[in-house]
Amino acid sequence: MADRITSVPALSWLTLVIIYGGLLVLIGIALGDEWSGQASLLALFQVLVAPVVMGTVAVRNYRKRAVSELHKWAAYAGAGYFVALLLLFIGVGLSVLSGG
Repeated sequence: MADRITSVPALSWLTLVIIYGGLLVLIGIALGDEWSGQASLLALFQVLVAPVVMGTVAVRNYRKRAVSELHKWAAYAGAGYFVALLLLFIGVGLSVLSGG
């Protein structure tokens, strides 16, 4: 299997690890008591920049999904982040509109 992969999506996987890792750090900070300015910047990055980056990762790897499983799962992971954040925004928006 590994000998058939012509190009490994290393940059895509590095991006996935950094963004999902940042999300885990943000969740850990939110569960703790020590919110800081740096956490606010990370949250802003996760909301404004990360969806665009993950959408780009998803599109680039979706086009190459037949090359290897690495490309296919990188596309799914990028799209999953994008869709999950969209659903989160819809849920929060509906909650605010309903007065909750």
